[in-house]
Amino acid sequence: MENNFMCNAPWGSHMCMFYKAKDELINALVPYFKAGLENNEFCVWSLPDLLEAEAAKSSLSKEVGNLDLYINKGQIEIRNYQDYYIKEGVFSAFNMIDWWLKREKEVLGQRFSGIRVAGDGTDLFNADAFKMDLYEKEINKNIEQIKMKAVCTYSLDRIDTLNILNIISYHQSTIVNRNSRWEVFKPSEINSQFV
Repeated sequence: MENNFMCNAPWGSHMCMFYKAKDELINALVPYFKAGLENNEFCVWSLPDLLEAEAAKSSLSKEVGNLDLYINKGQIEIRNYQDYYIKEGVFSAFNMIDWWLKREKEVLGQRFSGIRVAGDGTDLFNADAFKMDLYEKEINKNIEQIKMKAVCTYSLDRIDTLNILNIISYHQSTIVNRNSRWEVFKPSEINSQFV
């Protein structure tokens, strides 16, 4: 892959990644989080329903060694997307942005170098595309002011074409697996190659 692209993304990066299978998602994100842990970044892995926390932890542990050490010192959280995005049964784009801004202050106060996140938006987009559109736009407006790098992951098999196009337009880069090789595209490159 251009896994180096994801792993070494600068602060303020807002990327989207489309995947077809659980293994594809794990294989792309494990090196991403390994790099974050090694760089003393606070990491958040917000999982889709198809990936249980224990499976994600097991895969990451194989790469980083003693994952429990990082978990116990509060450097990484691995939970289902609903634990982060759904509060009292509701998803609010503005509450989520506010949460990230507060979290950044906490993280920097704990002497972590910033936030590295991968969050799955598949089910959120399917449940309420309008709120997710708003959230992605707000993240785009705010991310360069936050010491954060974010990969928003989406299942290709479960997102309709219109939402895929919207998702691409809200991100600085799009990562897709073509012919068993991860490739990175900017929105303008996607328009010229696929339209």
